[in-house]
Amino acid sequence: MNKSSGTYVPPQTIWDAYGKLNFNEPLESDDPRFVDTEQGRGDFNFSALLRYLKVDPRTYTLKGAEPPQGVYIAFCGHRGCGKSTELKRLAQKLDKKGLFLVVFLDSSRELDINNLKNADVFMALAKKLFERVEQAHVTIDPVYLQKLEIWFRQRVITEGEEKEYTMDIKTGAEAQTGIPFFGQTLCKCHRLI
Repeated sequence: MNKSSGTYVPPQTIWDAYGKLNFNEPLESDDPRFVDTEQGRGDFNFSALLRYLKVDPRTYTLKGAEPPQGVYIAFCGHRGCGKSTELKRLAQKLDKKGLFLVVFLDSSRELDINNLKNADVFMALAKKLFERVEQAHVTIDPVYLQKLEIWFRQRVITEGEEKEYTMDIKTGAEAQTGIPFFGQTLCKCHRLI
C-alpha cells in the first residue's frame, strides 16, 4: 500500500516483490494483491470438495437436507503457497445462513507457533468457536452445554487457580453461563497459556 495515497502500488521489480512477501498474511478476497491462479493449478479446483460437502457450486446452497457429518479435510502445501488465502475465500462463500457456520483460526497470528502445545490449539479453537457462535446469535439448548460447563469449571478453573487471571475468571464465571460463559472464560484462559 502506498501510505500517502492509501492505494495499492504493485511491485515493479522481482526484488520489490520479494521484499513485500509476507507468508504469514492470508489475503482477504477483495485484497488488490490477490492473483487468481486457478488456471495454473492443473486439475485442482474446489468442485470436488463442494460436491463432497453437498454444496451446489453455482448457487452455494445445499443439495439435500443436511451437510455431511464428521468430515475432515486436509489442505496441504508448502508455507506461503496460498492455503489460508484460498480457505478464507472459500469460507466467505460457505459462511451463510442455511449453509455453514465457518470458524477461521489464523494460527500464525493467534498462537505462538514456536512454543505450541495441543492445549494451546484446543483452547484457541474453542475460543474462536464460542466467539463465532455468539456473533452469529446461535442459540444452543443449555442441556448440551451443562456437562461441558461443569467439566470446565472443575478442571480449568480449579487447575488454573495459581495463575494471574484466576480471580477475574472466577468472577466472570460465577455471573454467566452458556455461550457467554465459555466465550469470556476461554478468552481469559487463552491469555494464561
